[in-house]
Amino acid sequence: MSDTEPVDSDVEVEDLTSKFSKILERAMRKISQDLKDLDDEVRGVIDNHTKQIKDLQTKNKRLAERVSTLEEKIQDLHREKESHADQINKQERFSRRNNLRIVGFKTEAEENPIEIAKEVFTKAGVENCRIERAHRDGRVVEGRNRHILVKVSFYMDKVTLLRNSRSHLSQEGYYLTDDLTLIDLKEKRKYSREVAELYRSGTKLRFFGGRWRSSDAGDFNFVFNLELDKKGGNSNTNFKARAECLALMTSHHLLDIWRERNPCLKYFTWSSNITPGIHCRLDFFLVAKHLCHAISNVSFSPGIQSDHSFVQLTISHQSFRRGPGLWKLNNSLLNDPDFIVLITDLIENELSHTNAVFFDPCIRWDFIKFKIRQACIKFSKQKARERTRKEETILNRIASLEQSLFVCETAETRAQLREAQSELLLYYNYKLQGTIIRSRAR
Repeated sequence: MSDTEPVDSDVEVEDLTSKFSKILERAMRKISQDLKDLDDEVRGVIDNHTKQIKDLQTKNKRLAERVSTLEEKIQDLHREKESHADQINKQERFSRRNNLRIVGFKTEAEENPIEIAKEVFTKAGVENCRIERAHRDGRVVEGRNRHILVKVSFYMDKVTLLRNSRSHLSQEGYYLTDDLTLIDLKEKRKYSREVAELYRSGTKLRFFGGRWRSSDAGDFNFVFNLELDKKGGNSNTNFKARAECLALMTSHHLLDIWRERNPCLKYFTWSSNITPGIHCRLDFFLVAKHLCHAISNVSFSPGIQSDHSFVQLTISHQSFRRGPGLWKLNNSLLNDPDFIVLITDLIENELSHTNAVFFDPCIRWDFIKFKIRQACIKFSKQKARERTRKEETILNRIASLEQSLFVCETAETRAQLREAQSELLLYYNYKLQGTIIRSRAR
């Protein structure tokens, strides 16, 4: 028995080892399977989360693009709003162009604002000013005189009144001011303190077109030759500015091109609106001497909505022959009765004549369109020539009246000049509308 006991022990050990190996193998397979299942589950979760993250990133990108687009649209809307507000303000400013206000005039019972305005304007140096309407404006506040809002017929009367207000009405208890829009009024008050300080230091500014501007902008405000360039008024004004300008012209080799070509001619580009009148040639071009040969023409034209004449300078660089250009129908012709009759008769005549000549309706229609275009061009050229002749007639009349005013100033001549200037302004407004349409401006 003693010999067999070790054998049994070995067998038992082998059995136990075999069983343990099987148990361990099964456990390892289970653990491996569990790990594999866990790995698959984790991978599935990761893939799912990755997909969700990608979807969220895509969605976030789309939202960011949409937000960016909306921000751009909001900015465009803000710019459009500002543009519309600016255009509305400009239109309102233009509608108030001939308006001014009498501030501080005492309110009386059964008063006549038009008569008050005439009295004030006479004191301000403009007699027989044409007034379209006048009335008190603003809410009633006890102890405060409401403004008198006045609309005059001629813009130049308003310019003269505002210019003379400070000197002519300094002893009165009231004054004249421009009729500003709410936006312009806020802009004017915004820098009122700084403007007052500049005025005390000797710098004069004026509020025009929604901004504070230098009062000397737009012209030199002095004359070179007192005998040829000025009539009336003080004979010794702005001599320091003239001396500075002459020194500048000498150092930079400049010259007054109009006076160079018209050494003895008297002509004035500005006239006062008071009696006796003051006439000056304040507007001119200073040109370098070596460029004088390139100046083909320099002349003056009557000013539009300004008390100064225009100085026109033509520089000839290269001469190109202009072609006929591209013709387009002017839609305003459709409102012209003569044009409507012309085209109607043309179509009726062509329909009766071309019926026997052209058998193909398409060719017939093309031929009729050709004849219509031909008639439109001819009619448009005729209208353009009539407008050009009308403009030349008005300009010549204004030039003649200005020369008459320079020689002998009368109230009748000044009234005729205002009427001619108003007529020219209406014509230029008509031309301006055509320019706006052709430029596709909004």
